[in-house]
Amino acid sequence: LPERLRDLAVALTSSLKLDRAGVTDETLKLLPEGDAQILVRHLGRRTRDQPMLQKFTVESLLRLAAQQSTTQPDVVAALKGIPAANVEPATIIKLRPLDRTVYRPVLDTWKAGADDQQLQASMGVVERAWSGDGN
Repeated sequence: LPERLRDLAVALTSSLKLDRAGVTDETLKLLPEGDAQILVRHLGRRTRDQPMLQKFTVESLLRLAAQQSTTQPDVVAALKGIPAANVEPATIIKLRPLDRTVYRPVLDTWKAGADDQQLQASMGVVERAWSGDGN
């Protein structure tokens, strides 16, 4: 990770809400596109390699996608890269308010690899919300 992005990456993966909140949406929006892509790939690798960080990294990935729509394909790829066995129910629920046309492939990938009932139930919540039946 380039030095100019290290502090930002540390803040976005911090377990302290204060650190993550210190990175404003405006900061993310103003990142050069190339830096945003690098950051998404870095956060994706951290999430895949250290699943216990997903509570923080997935939130940061989704914030980046919201502020820089050009990162959405890389965010989707990063989320799909999390092994279904490591996905937490709360991570799945984070997809609920998001655009199903963008994030459906993530849910489909996780669904194909998950046999845990709690994960399946969380996926059902998201699918019902996306179909308009779950709000």
